[in-house]
Amino acid sequence: QVAVDLAREGIFSWTIVDNDYLLPHNLARHALFGNEIGAPKASALARQLNGLLNEQFVDLTCDVMKPDEEMREQLAARLSEADVIIDASASVAASRHLADLQGASARRICTFFNPTGTAVVVLSENADRSITLRDIEAQYHRLVLTDPLLTNHLQSELEGVRYSGSCRALTNRISATKAALLSALAARGIIDCLKNQDASILIWNVAGNGEVRLVKRNGSAVDRITLGNWGITYDAGLLDDLTTMRRGRLPNETGGVLLGIADMSRKSIHVAHALAEPKDSHGTRGGFERGVADLLGEVNRALESSMHQLRYIGEWHSHPDFSSTLPSAIDLAQLKWLGSELVSEGLPGLMAIAAADERFAFVLNNQNTGPRADGNSQRVRSDFAP
Repeated sequence: QVAVDLAREGIFSWTIVDNDYLLPHNLARHALFGNEIGAPKASALARQLNGLLNEQFVDLTCDVMKPDEEMREQLAARLSEADVIIDASASVAASRHLADLQGASARRICTFFNPTGTAVVVLSENADRSITLRDIEAQYHRLVLTDPLLTNHLQSELEGVRYSGSCRALTNRISATKAALLSALAARGIIDCLKNQDASILIWNVAGNGEVRLVKRNGSAVDRITLGNWGITYDAGLLDDLTTMRRGRLPNETGGVLLGIADMSRKSIHVAHALAEPKDSHGTRGGFERGVADLLGEVNRALESSMHQLRYIGEWHSHPDFSSTLPSAIDLAQLKWLGSELVSEGLPGLMAIAAADERFAFVLNNQNTGPRADGNSQRVRSDFAP
């Protein structure tokens, strides 16, 4: 539906990639018609767009992540020539694959419905791709956790409908009118994103009475550091949160849990969100002891709200005024313990330290390589020096 809406406005010369086939249950909300049942979706959609615009568009019936030998070169060529790549697969794996894809300079945009079909999301990289879909994904999950308008945004209240004997053959109940409305909003969002250079998060919520409310955030600037053999990514919004929580507890120290997205295969961690100190925590001018009151429940609620894309990745704490970001002996002992706890899950121990004058440090303990640190710099320069 998004492609048809944009094509009717004469936007783009299309290459359509999909390895799926049109099945009868798709017709409840698909832009294609019954005479295409059993046909590859990519070729059927290309035919429809050809008929609309009287132009010839390219279709590739293949898995964008694992194209067969016959399609690999064609797909690589089309991706390398593209001006924009739109991911409408509703697949986290596909979105991350496209974000990492080498040999293509095109700006990536991702769009999907939430599970209940009450909202549509458009995530856009910035024009120079210094903020990728992976980065925007982490920022999107922080927004879902912190904006009251997005409460239960990713929680499903409806059971899926099984349309075949396959264990994964489930589809959600979303009416054709909702799908059409949300798709039109997504198409409009894609156009708006391409009119400016910024990364952005756009979420349209549709109430039961048809009222539409937009939640919009620009993407935050991203920093990437390498600690040992791990890549750590965080953004300005996360640092803002750490600064605010630190100031709120001065002159005492404070701290809490870090949540993020971990990719063990790539050895990368996106730090997405920092929780405030539990109520039974104890902070002084010279130390901080994190409490545990309802901490497990808060972490589990955050994980459920992100459909378990976020997970526990480490701890953060603040240092008082006139102190550096360097970890203390107590910090290093805690970091060593944290690394020993997480090693069984394939993760290193990660600690963030927030100090005065908006200075930050990220310290990592990998059981294989030992402690690594990056920090003791002013954030306004954004030039962390080991």
